[in-house]
Amino acid sequence: MAEEERRSPLLPAAWELPPAIVSRVGDTVGRQRAMVADGHLLLLLHAVPDPDNADRTPAIFWRAPDGSWRGSTGRGVGSALLSQHIKSYDLAIEALEKKTETAQSAQDWFSIIKASGPIYRAARHLLATLQQAREALPDARHLILARDAANDVERAAELVNEEAEQGLSFALTQQAEAQARSSEQMTRASHRLNLVVALFLPLTAVSGLFGMNGIQSEPWMIWGAAAASVLLGMVLAARLAKS
Repeated sequence: MAEEERRSPLLPAAWELPPAIVSRVGDTVGRQRAMVADGHLLLLLHAVPDPDNADRTPAIFWRAPDGSWRGSTGRGVGSALLSQHIKSYDLAIEALEKKTETAQSAQDWFSIIKASGPIYRAARHLLATLQQAREALPDARHLILARDAANDVERAAELVNEEAEQGLSFALTQQAEAQARSSEQMTRASHRLNLVVALFLPLTAVSGLFGMNGIQSEPWMIWGAAAASVLLGMVLAARLAKS
């Protein structure tokens, strides 16, 4: 099968890459990695991940043996292409850092984690890929600078992700404490209501009994029954208070 027939749609047709690299590139970007052959360097990288899209958007860069750079994104010229790619991660992390300053609810922190997690993983793999390229081409100074910049990006992404996870944990703890306080207040209110019911229920029952038609009672019987009812209510209330 001819090389053109096997060439990945990810690679621009104008790129004159050696067959040893072309044959290793599939139809999808896959994991981030560096390929080196005959002085050529191909970087298969990922654009900044979208938390709402699981698909990986490729960002491909080619360094020719003469030191010239080309990028599949078409933005910028020369080695600045790779610098701009790393800068896009830096800007995305900076935007998440601003969100951490105003995040309060668990939903706020969860949305940050949803975005920062994929960025952190992609930044970590970006750093590993550039380190691999740096070791393959030790004389390419721009790769040193790019590797160092990626290291800063990876660290910043890690810090944002950790802060968001801690913020979520703290928000959930606060919600749990608030629910516990609310439950305790309801329990206390219910207990007080039970005390009131226990105190007045016997008296209410006796009053209803003596108020029924056809029942004739002496005054001393009414007062005696009332006193007994109050005493019984106090006993019941005291037992409830101890329980």
